[in-house]
Order: sequence, then structure tokens, then C-alpha cells
Amino acid sequence: MTTIRVCRNPNFPGECRSDDTALNWGDDISNVLLTEESAALERGRIEIDRQYTNRISSNLSLYRTTFIQPGKLIATQNLSKIETGKVKHISIKVAKTEGSISVGSEITMEKNV
Repeated sequence: MTTIRVCRNPNFPGECRSDDTALNWGDDISNVLLTEESAALERGRIEIDRQYTNRISSNLSLYRTTFIQPGKLIATQNLSKIETGKVKHISIKVAKTEGSISVGSEITMEKNV
């Protein structure tokens, strides 16, 4: 049986140093079915992704209607702030009223906090 210690938010990416004050330790992952280290590491990654993330979703309403493939990285600018994120969802909306047609799109973007 393999046991994995779960740590989140390290000051040193990829390292879980015991003297790191920023670490958020999780419960150990231990299961008799986890006999290989690679399986235990994957299980640990899944637990971390389920319990902790440094990503948020942001919805953008756009006046352009160009299709953007989900999964593509995009950059947005709001006043003087530029943010980069991954497109998770896009929808193009068309509305018809008397004598006019309006078209727009909405994008859900996932970005780091």
C-alpha cells in the first residue's frame, strides 16, 4: 500500500517542504488498492483538484461574433489590466426585433486568481 501526503499552495512549486509556512496540508491519501506510486500520485492530483483550485471563472459579453475554440488561451484587457485565461464555453446569441437584428457572444473564461 502506498500513502501520499497532500500539500497545497507551496512557496516552492512542485515541492512540499516541511518548513514551508504557506503550505495547506490535506489528509493523507491511503488505500489498499493504491499499490503503484503513479496511481497514488494521480489520486492525489484528483483530490487536490477537487478540494483546492487557484482558478476562477469569468463571464464576458462581447459584441463581436467570432467563434473562439474552447480550450484556447485568450487575453482580455479591462482598463489597464490584462488578464489571460482559457476559454471554457462560448455561446453566440442572435436576437431579432422589429426591423433589426442584434448579434453578440458570451464567453466563459477560466483564469488564475
